Amino acid sequence: MTEEKPPSAYLDPMSPLLALIVRGALEGYQSGEVDVEDAIPHTALNGWYEGHIEGEECGGCPKNPDDEDRKYLRQYPG
Repeated sequence: MTEEKPPSAYLDPMSPLLALIVRGALEGYQSGEVDVEDAIPHTALNGWYEGHIEGEECGGCPKNPDDEDRKYLRQYPG
């Protein structure tokens, strides 16, 4: 019996959205708007939240690349 793994709760490391979240935290830190103790949890929480949303939209990865009924989690090149 095989069980399918649930999608990850975090965005893929190649996600442009994750890059945007990290860049926003870095810019906030560099400008002095937030300190590192605020920037790190903010980035982690937003990465988890967006990954959770992406995972809900995904039916799981297809076992067969020709399976059109399932979407790949990664919707971008990388």
